[in-house]
Amino acid sequence: MIKIAEAQIKKWIINNGSQRSWMMAELSEIIQVVRQYLIGEFFEGGTPDELTDSTPLISGGILDSISTLQLVSFLERRFKIEFKPNEVDQDNLNTISLIALFVKSKIK
Repeated sequence: MIKIAEAQIKKWIINNGSQRSWMMAELSEIIQVVRQYLIGEFFEGGTPDELTDSTPLISGGILDSISTLQLVSFLERRFKIEFKPNEVDQDNLNTISLIALFVKSKIK
C-alpha cells in the first residue's frame, strides 16, 4: 500500500512539476496534523516513535471501528471534507500516508 501511495505522489509530481513544493508541503502538513491527533487520542502510554507514516492503523489493531469513526469525524471537521460511507475503509485509512493522500484528494 505504501509503495502505491509513494507512486501516486511521484506521478503527481511528474504531472504537476511547477506545484511540487506546494503539494509536498501540504501533504506534510496533513501528515503532521493526523499524527498529532492519533498520538493524542490513541497512543496513551505508547511511544509516539512507534507511529510512522506506514504503521498499519486498522489492520494493526490500533484503530477499531469506533476509533476509525472518531478519526473520520476529526478529519471531516479539520479539513472541511466529507467522507462517503464506502470511503471509510482500510484502503483509505490504514496508514498516515494513505490518510494524507485521501484527504488531499478531497480538499477542493
